[in-house]
This record gives sequence, C-alpha cells and structure tokens, in this order.
Amino acid sequence: MGILQRDRGSGMFWRRAGLSSPTVYPGSVGIALASDLSVEAWFCGEINSADQRRLRAALPAGSVFRSLISAPGRAKVDRAVAPDAFVLVDPFDLHSGSEEARSARDFVLHASREGALVEAWYPLFARNTPNAITDTWRSVAHGLNLEVRWSAGNASTLHGAGIIVANPGEPAARRITTLGAGLEPIYGKPEIRVRL
Repeated sequence: MGILQRDRGSGMFWRRAGLSSPTVYPGSVGIALASDLSVEAWFCGEINSADQRRLRAALPAGSVFRSLISAPGRAKVDRAVAPDAFVLVDPFDLHSGSEEARSARDFVLHASREGALVEAWYPLFARNTPNAITDTWRSVAHGLNLEVRWSAGNASTLHGAGIIVANPGEPAARRITTLGAGLEPIYGKPEIRVRL
C-alpha cells in the first residue's frame, strides 16, 4: 500500500485522477524500483523492448539484459548472487516446460542455495499446483510458498497466482502469512506451505 500511495500520479499504479481502474501493474522490476530499496547493483532481464528502454533510462548503464537466464546476463548475475542479494524471478512461463522456464527454475534453486532472498512468481491455470513448481519448491530448503486462487476450473485463463520465497527472515515470513490472511475475504483462503 505504501508503494501505491507514493506512486500517486506517476502512472504506474495510479492515473492522474486517482487509483487506476483497472490497476496498472508495472511488472516486478517496476515494483522494485518503486520500493525505495537501498540497491548497490541492479541486474534486470526484460524481453519487452519498450520496457527495456524504460529500465535503461532509470538504471545505471550495463544493468539491463534481454535475459538474465542465459549468457551473458546469467554469468554476471551468478557472480552477484550472495546472502545479501535480493532476486526477483518473474518470467510468465516459470511453470512451463520451456528451456527458459527450466533455466529460471534452476536459477531459483541456485540463488536460494547461495543464501539470497529469492521471490519467484508463477501463474495458476488450474486447480492444482504445476508439477514443475512442486518439484522446485521441494528443493528449496528454507522458505515458504503462497498460492491464491480467485477462480476454479481448468480453462486456459489465469485462475490464480503463486509465489515461492526462499530464505526469508522470520519477520518477512510473518508479514507474508499476514498478507495471505488479508487476501482471504477477497479470494478465499490461500494455501501457504512453510519450510523454515
């Protein structure tokens, strides 16, 4: 909510006259930029050329790549992954069987094993968690998994979303579970799996 309030009028979440309807989602990097994080170095992967230009205008030179999953971005990012790193993984097909998605899931595990705070988002198109996500979650030693479903069924439209959070501190884990409880009146009871 703090991000929404600070961003009033910038056009990311808010229109000039007030809260966007529907709300504008700026992407995970946009949320990170709006979060007033004390960031020493940025490494951003963005496939959309218009978003690449927007990010390059906002970030230091050499920070934005078409992909961080494959070289040369991956090599640079691997060297930066450490316990003080925050890694946000948001390819839309993180759940799928594509090469990019497999590489992204491998990267989630690599970063979590290095001790970084990792958040990885994935869509839910059916009632069940995708097998690829279930397998990835089993391999995360310390963290939590939150899923929210806003509709049932097995159609091709988006029915919900999930997030894997690796290596959160206890305060962050409590805040995320509190957020899940806050979403319950809107979306129903979220599923939260914790491994701390």
